[in-house]
Amino acid sequence: GDATMWQILRTYYQRWKLRHVDEDAFRTVAEEVSGRDLGAFFAQFLHGTELYDYSIGGVRTQRRKDATTQRWVSRVEVKRHAPGIFPVDVVVRSGSDSARIRVSGTAASEWVELRTEGRPREVEVDPDVRSHDWNMLNNRKKRRLLGFSTVPRRDVYLDRIFSRRIRRDGLTAAIAPTVWYNDEGGVTLGGRVRTDYLGRFEQNELMLSVDTRGWDEREGSLGGFGGYLSVGNPVRLQTPRTAQTLEAYWVEGRAGLAVAAERQTNPHRTFGPRTWRGGSLRWLVTTETEYLDPTLWDGGGTVEAEGWLRSEERRGRWTLSGRLGAGGGIEYRNRGIGLTTGTNYDIQPYLRLTAEASARRELGGRTSAAIRGYAGWVESGRRPLKQRQLFVSGADPYRQFANPFLRSRGALLSGNDVHYHLPGGGGVRGLQPGVTATRLLAINVEADRVVLLRSDRDSSAGRGMRLFREVRIAGFGDAALGNGDIPPTGGGASLVADAGVGLRVRHRIAQTSFVTRFDAPILVTRPRLAVDDQTGSVRFRLIVSFSPAF
Repeated sequence: GDATMWQILRTYYQRWKLRHVDEDAFRTVAEEVSGRDLGAFFAQFLHGTELYDYSIGGVRTQRRKDATTQRWVSRVEVKRHAPGIFPVDVVVRSGSDSARIRVSGTAASEWVELRTEGRPREVEVDPDVRSHDWNMLNNRKKRRLLGFSTVPRRDVYLDRIFSRRIRRDGLTAAIAPTVWYNDEGGVTLGGRVRTDYLGRFEQNELMLSVDTRGWDEREGSLGGFGGYLSVGNPVRLQTPRTAQTLEAYWVEGRAGLAVAAERQTNPHRTFGPRTWRGGSLRWLVTTETEYLDPTLWDGGGTVEAEGWLRSEERRGRWTLSGRLGAGGGIEYRNRGIGLTTGTNYDIQPYLRLTAEASARRELGGRTSAAIRGYAGWVESGRRPLKQRQLFVSGADPYRQFANPFLRSRGALLSGNDVHYHLPGGGGVRGLQPGVTATRLLAINVEADRVVLLRSDRDSSAGRGMRLFREVRIAGFGDAALGNGDIPPTGGGASLVADAGVGLRVRHRIAQTSFVTRFDAPILVTRPRLAVDDQTGSVRFRLIVSFSPAF
């Protein structure tokens, strides 16, 4: 406790002031003042990296009477799930009083007995958050209809979108109403819940929605209802330097499941390249083609596995990154009539390989230049489903699917009036989003210069507009060589390119930093494939995005 620690510090100073000291000197004083052997404590906290995790196990309560009083006796099991040992307090609360006891924490399972005047309602280990317990979601149990059950502390609040609460002792849950639009469902209303623990675990998201045109009984539509669930880094799967996600969805004419895991493998945490290895398995099928943009989706489904290796590093003024991905599986077209069975599936296997690398260099304090290369190859018996081809302009539909403003025909950011660019694929940003290939090589270059830079001190003082922290002007060029939707020119080569100027505005709202990007691909060598779909290679076109091009 605090009083013992203050006495240790005073004694240590008085005994060793103006003299040379070491660990043994401090430990001797600490053991003398506290009257305890602190060898295990120093071994763990100073020389080790032990994990600490205590929880409440079984809880048994009984009402007992003696000659003069009547009390409740609670037997509580304290469990240790990790190697770290730390003394912890246990408290039992009733409606009128509470009882507390401290246990050494050395045993894997230890029962303690506490007495209260009132009937116990709640049991908790480490109520003052003094230990280094990493998972406090299992530290508390409350009485329910069928007995005591684990109930972590919860902080429920209205989601502010750009900020997220993080608590050490419990789960946070941000609730927000949602609204978006697409041509098939019309205005879609719903709600979203986001949870978080420690800014690292239980990063879950549940989104439920109903479209205002879905009250008729369209086949397979569930009346226009939709749901999207994402589970990120559950505490039960805690593994050092590893992230896991699970997704399930039935929304806007698509259904599926996906699991993924990624592990950081670089040997040093503070220098050298940072490297991740990961893998995923996804099933996604279209159920209602009315929601689909036919330039991005074909009716059908895929079962696909992918493995990847990615890395990034800072070397002097250079920032380098790269990713290699290899995946494949089976695809099947929408069900048709069979000759003997009544139904059949048009199934074929496919292989999908991608590689990309980028490099950015600072050229002085205000100027930078960057280059990116991309290569992709899809192999199958015939041309694969549109959604699994290589997209020349940007990200493929699977990467867009989680965003309700992009995933369906006529959505806010996917209409003909707004040309939104989600980075990825070949990155030829002046092209229509539905231009695809099965063989693709691409290169992207750009240079930018800061024209407005506001310091953090200026922002905190409130001078000027807080929303704009940095503004850059840029020039860019993109080129891609591929097949598919790119019409071949002489000699069978299929080349498309663009060039233009842009503006990048960096913002920070609450805890969130992001970039608004405006690109004007003035030159597009294949105007029929350009976002405006008009003749003339040189025209003014405007692309917007909320993320850097690469």
